[in-house]
Amino acid sequence: MAKMILVVDDDAQVLDVVVKHLLNNGFEAMGVMTGKSGLEKAKSYLPDLILLDIMLPDLEGSEVARELQQQERVKNIPIIFLSGMIGKDKEVDEIRVGDITYPAIGKPFTGRQLLEAVKKTFNLV
Repeated sequence: MAKMILVVDDDAQVLDVVVKHLLNNGFEAMGVMTGKSGLEKAKSYLPDLILLDIMLPDLEGSEVARELQQQERVKNIPIIFLSGMIGKDKEVDEIRVGDITYPAIGKPFTGRQLLEAVKKTFNLV
């Protein structure tokens, strides 16, 4: 069974490209544009991974991650942050939320960078 990935990003173009790229590479994927929608989908679908934009219109990505950390059903879902705030010279960085450090990919990123981070999460590298 393919891994399900929830993509949370308020940029419709980024969301569309990322979801299509994941689908084309053998993953199941769904996208939402707000933190609140991301929380709802995470709780109802229990994805295997969440790709989470750090800057969302309603909640910051860190707030979404913190909320997920506090709920038993979803607290162990891995998160990779997507952020335009990470230096362009770094392919993967980290963002700390509470006691947990999450990997992060700087925007803009390539499909290769995205897949490498996803595969690393699933130990497929």
